[in-house]
Amino acid sequence: DSLAGGDGEALALVNRSPASPPFLPHDDLALVNTQNPGARPRLLPLPPYLAAPGLVFNAADGTFSAIVDATLLTVAMAGQPRRQNLGLQAVGWPAAIVSGAAGAIYVIGQQAQAREAEVVAFGPSDGARQRARWHAELGVTHAGAWIGMAGHDALAVYMPDQHDAAGTIELLDLAGGNLKASYAVPMPPSAADAPLDRLYLAGAGQVRALALGSGGFVAATPGDPPLAAQGGLVAYTHGRRLIIADRFLHTLVSVPYPLDLVPTALAWQSSRLLVRSEEHTSELQ
Repeated sequence: DSLAGGDGEALALVNRSPASPPFLPHDDLALVNTQNPGARPRLLPLPPYLAAPGLVFNAADGTFSAIVDATLLTVAMAGQPRRQNLGLQAVGWPAAIVSGAAGAIYVIGQQAQAREAEVVAFGPSDGARQRARWHAELGVTHAGAWIGMAGHDALAVYMPDQHDAAGTIELLDLAGGNLKASYAVPMPPSAADAPLDRLYLAGAGQVRALALGSGGFVAATPGDPPLAAQGGLVAYTHGRRLIIADRFLHTLVSVPYPLDLVPTALAWQSSRLLVRSEEHTSELQ
């Protein structure tokens, strides 16, 4: 997503100019201290990019990872970001990346001159650099690719069809990227909540909850992106209000937009919901 929540900090993709549209090759990263809302965000300039950067929090060491085309940035609250060329062009919008256990990250990318996408599993090696552990081919690449943890030592990967309108979830084992199961979905996923066996889709005015392990239908309700899910809670928007629901999409909380600004991204930070709107990051508890 364009917002990732960590331990007292958040990493956001922000417009270089409020007058310019987001997700174009002129946005920068902002590291926000969510424990001190009055503190100025730390801006991290980005070079022009092809795919909107994907952001994740690494629970293993408390850092953030940002994939910017072929470059992996490791960002901490202090010090300069570490940069590493991963040797492949990230795919997705934003770029598809997810963090796993023990510092592992998983990226959907495309080798130079290749038409096919692949999942690459990276793990830390000497010097804190990431080293490729395995590759799994996915087929012809599309911008709508998505990746998430699926529980039971599995990775969930979404690849859209040739029309970018629907696609398939493939469940790959974490040990070597071998296919365990697959099922069709009508649109790109917005988020997964692996411990609660949930996959959430948001589009066409509706939020849907599916069983992550099988694709079975669970529930549907009116709603729109952005959407974030964690710990049995799912947050999304509907009718200029923020909705927080349970894993069966029963509404628990409904509040007006913070500062009356339309949210552009949502992220959970433990039991707190971070809301990104234009140049502001708000927090709901």
